[in-house]
Amino acid sequence: MVDTRCVNWLDLPRELLYLILDKLIRGINSDYFRFAVVCKDWLAVAREFQATSPKRQLFPILLIPTEDKSKTHRGWYDVIQDRIVDSRLHVPYNRRCCGSSHGWLIFTEEDLSLTLYNPFAGKSIRLPPVIPVPPVEELSADHQYDIPKVVLSADPFEAPDTYEVVAIHGVYVGKLAYFKSGWNTWIYARQGEYNMSDWTSHFCEITYFDGKSYAADDQSLVSLEVCISEADPNASSYVSLNLIMIRQRNWVSKCYLVPSLGGRLLWIDRHHRWKNGSFEMDGKSYDYDPDILHLTKCFKVYEMKEIDGQMNQVELTKLDGQAIFVGNNHAEMIMTSLFPAGCKPNRIYYTDDNMDRVLGPYQPLGAIDIGVFDLDKECTYPLCVPGESKKDMPPPIWFVPRASHIRLANRC
Repeated sequence: MVDTRCVNWLDLPRELLYLILDKLIRGINSDYFRFAVVCKDWLAVAREFQATSPKRQLFPILLIPTEDKSKTHRGWYDVIQDRIVDSRLHVPYNRRCCGSSHGWLIFTEEDLSLTLYNPFAGKSIRLPPVIPVPPVEELSADHQYDIPKVVLSADPFEAPDTYEVVAIHGVYVGKLAYFKSGWNTWIYARQGEYNMSDWTSHFCEITYFDGKSYAADDQSLVSLEVCISEADPNASSYVSLNLIMIRQRNWVSKCYLVPSLGGRLLWIDRHHRWKNGSFEMDGKSYDYDPDILHLTKCFKVYEMKEIDGQMNQVELTKLDGQAIFVGNNHAEMIMTSLFPAGCKPNRIYYTDDNMDRVLGPYQPLGAIDIGVFDLDKECTYPLCVPGESKKDMPPPIWFVPRASHIRLANRC
């Protein structure tokens, strides 16, 4: 047995410390920061490791309300360790995130402008109102729900002059808006570009894939093409919608677009339970009425594939060793072999993003539809549901940190 009293921890080889950090940083848990505060030498090693691995894939964390219902901080649930981490992030916005993309959280302000906030770097970026601000008497008390979802094309730190933003505005109309860094206004999609006078789209999902932006509703997939007027960009520019695929109406509850690690675009349908029943939460039993509440029954996964010159959906029953994270976040896919400790393949991790409810967004019990769907067993499991006591707190959202964003100086 080694006598640890004789070990000088300051003299551990850098290679060994790098191996330790390699295990800690992928999960981004509090142990990583504890490592950095051991001593100045270990802090220096942590900074060196961070500087040499800025592109490393980090595991998504679930941002959740804190136990004391803080209005300035969020807790986080670590899927790998299956526990709520005993530290929290400073997030000075006590409202719903309308997006989580490229390491940034996105919030809707009262005037319908957007704030991009980076909780690890402590930086924020303000964007102009997505739509013209209505008169004060018409402003919604629930403005945080007026912009259902926003995604970024790139990390604003890495592409400060060229990043793009696509937003869905209007919970019940699902229209699209587009913004580019440096602009002072948004431009909008022309819904009539389909040449289908008998059908109106209601977009619920957006993403970036292979250098282009895409949007989907339960029936169609379109790509976005920005048309800029040289004479008057602000007045005459617009977004043209190019129809890629249309399918028979499938009566799905929600759909998602996920760029896969293999260079494919996946389409995911989410189906809710439509039969009355009951469910448990925090050790209590509740009645389930699908007209009032929504709980996920299953997901169906499809690959978008061109067959005989037409885009089609090919159903997949496996994710090739990968896992998917969906909700209000920019949908993500990760390779589970990078995180062998607690992430299993062929699973879809989901949060509650359904705001179209009879009693209002996330009412009457708050965000309850959070869990994991196992494609192999075709069943769901609840995952870190906040509970009725936190029903008025911002709903949980998946967040994928960037290693390059972590500022150890602020935490050590």
